[in-house]
Amino acid sequence: MHSFSSLILVVKSECTRDKPRKEGFLRSTCIPGFYEGSCLIILEKQSLHDAIKTCKYDYGGRLATAPTKDAIQIWIRTIYFNTKYTFDNDTRFWIGYGYNHQNEYGFIYEKPNEVMEKYIGTSIWARVFGEPEKSASVQWENNANDNLLVSSYCPNYGVVFNHKTAKFDIKHFAEEHYSLCETPRWAKLQCDREWHLVPQLRMCLKAHLLQLHKMMKNLI
Repeated sequence: MHSFSSLILVVKSECTRDKPRKEGFLRSTCIPGFYEGSCLIILEKQSLHDAIKTCKYDYGGRLATAPTKDAIQIWIRTIYFNTKYTFDNDTRFWIGYGYNHQNEYGFIYEKPNEVMEKYIGTSIWARVFGEPEKSASVQWENNANDNLLVSSYCPNYGVVFNHKTAKFDIKHFAEEHYSLCETPRWAKLQCDREWHLVPQLRMCLKAHLLQLHKMMKNLI
């Protein structure tokens, strides 16, 4: 009974956040994304609810959507060429898939709420993301049960992406996975401790990678 009560408390706290981080800056590598003016950021492992809120209020974006197969290929390249995390065959990524605004299954187009309109601006959001006319089709893992997906602001189940197979699966919100966050490319980058910003690449690199970058630059 105690663990059940704790779970309910966590759900409530995770789904009631409604304010952006004061700095309003990115802290992760920003890779050009599918939409014009957008970029993809890989966020650290966390629950689905935390991933949704972190992407929205810390990075001014939304969990990644795929209007075409090309977008999914960009996801795979972004994951493959990352320098911050090491991914194995069991790694999964939360993405923005479920019931859309027409109450149909698909990649979720999310319009900014009142807070985000002030933080980003509706014109920038519309220009960067737009609204896809049709979602790319997805291939489900063998054990995926999409009947678990429901239309909810605070869903109990979400969709994860397998970068090795380009397939999707359904996971409980409390499971911790990496996530793919789409955000406008204008945001400023800040790097975590022991990481250094390379403005030309818009990437955060660790010391030994930074030295390699400098060596390569001198050779050119």
